[in-house]
Amino acid sequence: MERVCARRDNVLRLWAYLLELLRARRARLELSLHLQQNFQEMLYILDSMEEIKMRLLTDDYGKHLMGVEDLLQKHALVEADINVLGERVKVVVGHSQRFLEQEEGGYRPCDPAITVERIQQLENAYAELVHLAVERRKRLEDSRKLWQFYWDMADEENWIKEKEQIVSVDDIGHDLTTVYLLISKHKALEADMLAHEPQLMRVAAVGDELISQGHFGADRIQDRLRDILSQWNHLLDVVSLRKNRLDAAVRYHQLFADADDIDNWMLDTLRLVSSEDTGVDEAQVQSLLKKHKDVTDELKHYANVIQQLKQQASELSPEDANSGEVRERLAAIDA
Repeated sequence: MERVCARRDNVLRLWAYLLELLRARRARLELSLHLQQNFQEMLYILDSMEEIKMRLLTDDYGKHLMGVEDLLQKHALVEADINVLGERVKVVVGHSQRFLEQEEGGYRPCDPAITVERIQQLENAYAELVHLAVERRKRLEDSRKLWQFYWDMADEENWIKEKEQIVSVDDIGHDLTTVYLLISKHKALEADMLAHEPQLMRVAAVGDELISQGHFGADRIQDRLRDILSQWNHLLDVVSLRKNRLDAAVRYHQLFADADDIDNWMLDTLRLVSSEDTGVDEAQVQSLLKKHKDVTDELKHYANVIQQLKQQASELSPEDANSGEVRERLAAIDA
């Protein structure tokens, strides 16, 4: 009976030992499975990183402002994908720590150095991806600044051309009324330019800032700035020229208006002195003598007025002063 009990106990011990071995093997197999799953997850992440990396290495930074805005929106989605990968990297690195520790029973599914190497490879790849994303965003932001600058420059150029077209017309009026109307419009345009100039200078300052920052489009920005400022200065010259022409037109038409006044006075005076009325009594004669004296005094005054008219003519532009119309009008007054 004792032998049977001893044999039974021995079988039970062996069975317990076998179960322990099975449990230990199962634990080792599960640990190895977890390791391989962890390594496989690393490979999946690396593949995803490689795919995103190819998208970040493109040289397309947009061909116009709307194109850059579209690329920035797409880049924001890429950055979101990178953030998701970052969380996956944290998780897989966290899971890898158990394979670096001494397991119960001294079992390790692989050399810890291999695990460390895989972790380092993954973290380096992620760091490179983040760096590429930051660099691409910076390039896209720089590209947006460039195309925004070009957009604003195009607006300024259109504004300048519109104003230049207005001031380049040949119409300078045909009398004082129309000339003063044109002068009023011209003053409004000058006020508009004065109000607009700070906006142009702000856009130009943006270009100067991009150049000082070493923007990749600095040379083209410099050329564009030089061109737009040249157009602005040309507009200022054209505006000044038109102002001078309108001022000259005022002097020209004022001369003829004053000449008309002199003509009208001379006609009135001629009618007065040509009268055959010599009076019928002493009172009438005295009245006529007084009128005659007044006319004589006024004639002396109008001699100065006529001289002033000639002075006005001499102050006209050489082209107007030497024109046939002015010469004929002055000659008619002297006749």
